[in-house]
Amino acid sequence: MPNKTISVRIDGELVPAHEGQTILAAALPTENTSDALLSEGAERGRACRVCIVELAGTDRLLPACTTPIQDGMSIKTNSAKIALYRKMAVELLLVNAITSVRYCFKQPL
Repeated sequence: MPNKTISVRIDGELVPAHEGQTILAAALPTENTSDALLSEGAERGRACRVCIVELAGTDRLLPACTTPIQDGMSIKTNSAKIALYRKMAVELLLVNAITSVRYCFKQPL
């Protein structure tokens, strides 16, 4: 049985989605290759938090790659708060990458 079609608002725009989809899957157009790669990468990692979004009615920022869509959700993908937290997430990723490369056993000392 196919998943039920539901409606959510993403940045004020009404977007059709399917029950069980993540916010990221509902927000990304499938015909865009770079977006499909982002979505595929998110399916594997799910820990970077670069895809965080704000959900109306909560103070928490949620990862779009793991948060399931629910009918009637109102989601904001861009704000000063989101930009600040995304910047911190990327900085942490870069620090971790530099540390990983520095101590990689494949690298000569």
